[in-house]
Amino acid sequence: MNIRFLAISGSERNEGNTYMAIEFARNIIEENGCTLEVISLKDMNIVQCSNCTECENCNFKETPCDQNDDVYGIFEKMQLSDCIIYAAPVHGFGISSLMQNFIERMGVGYLRFERPLTNKLGGVIVIGRRYSHDAIFAQITKNFFLNRMILVGSGFPAFLNGGRPGEIFQDNEGIDSIHRMVLRLIQMAIWIKRSEKALGESIPIANFENERNFISKSRQSKSELVQLKLNIDTSVGDSTPIEATREDPSYRRGAYD
Repeated sequence: MNIRFLAISGSERNEGNTYMAIEFARNIIEENGCTLEVISLKDMNIVQCSNCTECENCNFKETPCDQNDDVYGIFEKMQLSDCIIYAAPVHGFGISSLMQNFIERMGVGYLRFERPLTNKLGGVIVIGRRYSHDAIFAQITKNFFLNRMILVGSGFPAFLNGGRPGEIFQDNEGIDSIHRMVLRLIQMAIWIKRSEKALGESIPIANFENERNFISKSRQSKSELVQLKLNIDTSVGDSTPIEATREDPSYRRGAYD
C-alpha cells in the first residue's frame, strides 16, 4: 500500500544535518514501500506577507492569498500527501526564518479557510547543536493542531543534537526517535486507509465552523455586552453616570471596569 510522504525542510544549507535527517527518514520510508517527496524551502520563491497592499490585515481577508509565488504549489502537494513531516533547524534559539515565513504565508494564505489538512498525519524533526529544540517542536505541533492534523505519538520527540554536518548520527537516541516516528506514521496511515476501505467511509470530520468566525462573533458579542453595560451604568437613578473613588466603601478594583 503506497503511503505518500511530504517532507518540508526549513534549512538554508544544501547537505547539512537537516538534509541528512530527511535522507535517513527516506531510507525507512522507501524500505517500507512508501514514497517521499522533499520540498526544500531555500529553493522556493516565498515572498514576505508584508508585500500585501489590498487589505490592512490578512487575518480578516476572506479569499486566498494573491501573491504570485511557490506557496500555492506547496499547498497542493500537502493536500495530496498522507503524511507531512516538518524538518526544522534551530537558528538563534528559535525556528529558522525560512520555516517561519513559510508557516505564516501558508497558514494565513491558504490553510485557515477550510482547514484542508484535517486528518493528515504529521511528524516533526528538530535539528540543532544543543538548545531550543522543545520550543520549535511546540510551535510546529500547535500549528498542526490548529490545522486539525493528527500528531502521531512515537515515544520521545525526534530531537537531533549536532553542529557540524554528520554529527547528528552520533545522537543515537535522536536517530532512534526518527526511526520510531516514521514507522508509526506508516503504520497509522496504513491502518487509516484499510479502515476507510473496510468501512466505506473516511475518518469523520467534525463539522466545526471556522475558528475565525467564532472570533468575529465573540468580538461582536463582547462589543454588545460593553454597550449594554454602558447603558445600565448611565441609567441608574438618573442620567448621571455612577462614579466611584478609592475612598468609597463600595469601591473595589475592577468593579467599574
